[in-house]
Amino acid sequence: MKNLRPFILRKATKVLRRIERKVQYLQGKGPGAVSIETEFKNVAQFFYEKEPTLCIDVGGNKGKYTEEIIRKFPQTSIVIFEPSQHNIEILHDKFGKEENIRIEPYALSSQAGNSQLWYDEVGSGIASLKKRRLDHYSINFDHSEPVQVIVFENYWANELARSTIDFVKLDIEGAELEALKGFGEAINFVRVFQFEFGGTNIDSRTFFQDFYYFFTEHDFKLFRISPLGPVPISEYSEREEVFLTTNYIAVKKTSGSLSR
Repeated sequence: MKNLRPFILRKATKVLRRIERKVQYLQGKGPGAVSIETEFKNVAQFFYEKEPTLCIDVGGNKGKYTEEIIRKFPQTSIVIFEPSQHNIEILHDKFGKEENIRIEPYALSSQAGNSQLWYDEVGSGIASLKKRRLDHYSINFDHSEPVQVIVFENYWANELARSTIDFVKLDIEGAELEALKGFGEAINFVRVFQFEFGGTNIDSRTFFQDFYYFFTEHDFKLFRISPLGPVPISEYSEREEVFLTTNYIAVKKTSGSLSR
C-alpha cells in the first residue's frame, strides 16, 4: 500500500488539474477560454439600446478583431492603433479602401516618445513594448523595431474632436495599464472597454488589482468574459490574480456619468 501512494497521488493530481482547467474555462480564465467571436459577443450585449458609432482597436495586429466589430456593426467608425510595420501593411491591404476605418501606426502609453517593439517573429501576436522573458516556453524575444508612442488623450482631443467613444479594445501585451493612464480626460467619454490580462502582466509587473481600482475609481463596473456570458466582479479579491490570458469588460455605470 505504501508503494501505491505516489501512484495514487499522481493520478489524483491529474484529475484535480483537469477539473481546475474546466472550472477556469467556464469562468473565462486561461488561454483559449474564448474566441474573438465570443469575446465580442460578450461586449455587444452592452450595446442593445444603441449601436456603437465610434470604436477604438488598440493593438490591432492583423485586423481580426476589427473584422468582428464591422461584421456585427458595419456602420461604425473604427480607429486601429498598431505599431508593427509588418502588420500595418497587412491592415492597409485589408482595410485601406474602407472609409470608416482609420489605421494609425502608433503604440499607446502614458508618455509620448520613442520606444522599441519586441517580438519573437515578424508580425507576432505577442509583440510587446516590454522585452518579455519566455525562456520557459523556448521563446526568445530577441527581435525589435523602433516605434512611435503617443498619449491617447492628445490624439482624442486633436484628431477625434473630444468625441464620445462607444468602445475601446485594449490588447497590447502588458502595456494596457500605461495606455489607460494616458487616456486622461478621455476616460470620461468612453462607454465600454475590453482589456486583456495574463502572463504579459508578469513582465510589466502589473496586477489585476491595479485595473480594478483604476476602473472603479473612474465609475466603471467590471466583468470577466466567459463562454457563459459576462461574469460581474463586484469586489476585488486575490483570486482574480490569475496570470493566464483572461479578458475583461469595463462598462460605465450610467450613461449619465459620461461627460456628454
